[in-house]
Amino acid sequence: MNKVQTVIIRLSTYDRDLILNHILLFCPGLKEKIQSTRARSGAISLRVNQEELSDLIGCVAREANHTSNKNLERELDPLFEYLEGQESELKRRGV
Repeated sequence: MNKVQTVIIRLSTYDRDLILNHILLFCPGLKEKIQSTRARSGAISLRVNQEELSDLIGCVAREANHTSNKNLERELDPLFEYLEGQESELKRRGV
């Protein structure tokens, strides 16, 4: 039986709010998972699986690439890069 690999991503409360306020998420339950995760020391630690992480990356990229708001684009670009790095780590571990 294949165990679903997960990774813990750490998001600042600012990045969490960017996601919740500007990103349309398609993965069922992901928005609720982000909303319900309690912040500690100005950040949340969110355990996500490959599907959730891929959805989050795609949605952040879509918004960053298609927004007319250049400030929002500049804020989303480093978030996208961080999430891609987390996905690479998950793949490196053999997912």
